[in-house]
Amino acid sequence: MKYSEGNPAGEPAAAAAPHPVTDSDFVAFDAAAPSAPAMVVFGKIVPMHGEAIDNGALYLRQGLIVAVRKRTDPAPAGFEAAPRIETGGVIYPGLLDLHNHLAYNILPLWIPPQAFGNRNQWLNLPGYKRFVGAPMGVLTKRRPDLIKAIVRYVETKLLIGGVTSGQGMHSTFGGLPYFQGIVRNFEVPADPSLPSANHVVPDLKDKPADIQKFRDKINSTRPFFFHLAEGRDDVAHGQFKLLDREHLFGARLLAVHCAGLKPPDFAKLAAAKTRVVWSPLSNLLLYGGTLELAALLNSGAAFSLGSDWTPSGSRNLLLEMKVATLVAKNTPGANLGARKLAEAVTIVAATSAGWGARLGSIEDGKYADLLVLDSDKTDPYENLVAATEKGIRLVVIAGHVRYGDEALVLAAGLPPVQTEKFKVGSRKKLLNLNHPSSPINHISLAGAAEVLREEMSDLERAAGVFTPLSAGPVDTIELDIVPDEAAFDALAAVAPVKSLVLDALTVVDDINYFDTLDAIPHLPAYLKGPAGLRKFY
Repeated sequence: MKYSEGNPAGEPAAAAAPHPVTDSDFVAFDAAAPSAPAMVVFGKIVPMHGEAIDNGALYLRQGLIVAVRKRTDPAPAGFEAAPRIETGGVIYPGLLDLHNHLAYNILPLWIPPQAFGNRNQWLNLPGYKRFVGAPMGVLTKRRPDLIKAIVRYVETKLLIGGVTSGQGMHSTFGGLPYFQGIVRNFEVPADPSLPSANHVVPDLKDKPADIQKFRDKINSTRPFFFHLAEGRDDVAHGQFKLLDREHLFGARLLAVHCAGLKPPDFAKLAAAKTRVVWSPLSNLLLYGGTLELAALLNSGAAFSLGSDWTPSGSRNLLLEMKVATLVAKNTPGANLGARKLAEAVTIVAATSAGWGARLGSIEDGKYADLLVLDSDKTDPYENLVAATEKGIRLVVIAGHVRYGDEALVLAAGLPPVQTEKFKVGSRKKLLNLNHPSSPINHISLAGAAEVLREEMSDLERAAGVFTPLSAGPVDTIELDIVPDEAAFDALAAVAPVKSLVLDALTVVDDINYFDTLDAIPHLPAYLKGPAGLRKFY
């Protein structure tokens, strides 16, 4: 069963019989896919387009799901000698994060001094420049030699959080095209069957030329991520009114945030098949409130989640789902069950991004991007929403085991020399970060973390020591959260804070994380204390 593009709510369309996977289905849609070995993965399968298979078997080869079966069903041909992985867990499609600013995810939480009305109010603060903007300028513009380490760290952070596709990464290495990594990249998917996305962060200006450029993006065949009504005041809502006046809503538009929308506005988005990307923690930290959740749900507009960035958002989608759960429980009329949240980060997210034909559900012939979790809850959707990084048993992307519990990664046949050891909550994990087209194969997670910790501990020194090794191309990475043009020059002279701590990879291993959140006065009380987010961890 697949999602219909014509259904704005992302509800399942009529079931279609799976087609048998033949040799013609195996194409080089990812440089790593042709080398992905045949394997059989056993566990409880949650396909997202139907009910769970309690004792299931997945047959994978060359990056594809060849067959989804019950364990007792006959195996397809060609898997007689394939490794068999007894996960003992629950198997989901890999998670899709539809809103992020990945380069910034080395930075720790920036504590906003107040709740703001709209984005420009905090972007133009010297405090933001000092703790976020200027440090990122030092670490990427003044020190382009650090960009490979940054990419390795933030991409691995996605992987350790169960994310197999992420939005918000534009980087070049040595003049080569935009980075295409282990985790799939919505902007640069390196796959002709996955449409590449446009994205725009700054507000749309009410000028004919800017409006026409926006209209061209809406009318293109590519998904278009746009920050809409980021904030809660009239300035933020003015962006909705501008788009409404110019008839700029459409099926390709993914409206990120929507915190400033009024309840009737969501019906207009739904009618235009515009899709919403919700980042509740970032909204609450920056604006003291988030979108009108009951109105969104009642409108039928499709929505997904995005963790935004670590300076004011979640470390991963696992945390963001928990924030969304607590918001819903404390919002009158917001009926948001665990299954709808699970769909929001899998099948609905894939459909919204134009990737639903290949990803987002577990079906014959789809790409083999998978997440395997501990089985802690009877209901498989509650199990996903309640999961933490510690409970991730396995992550598979394009048919390759990329991360997971040590025993399961080794059971997949990966030689120890190809993996990197790692611990989450004292649980032994292994990473497999080698990719045939990656320019950062020589950089380990431990190596990236070590150099970033050292350079971030003395930003004044880091700003003055880089000398280009040659006159050749320099690595670049896009920083898309910058002040408006009028304020940029005035803030340019603001010096960065002297040092920052590298943001932790996980929530479970950061004992101070919830203390920091609890100390923010304008954060809702329902997120704080033993009955708040802590109870999940």
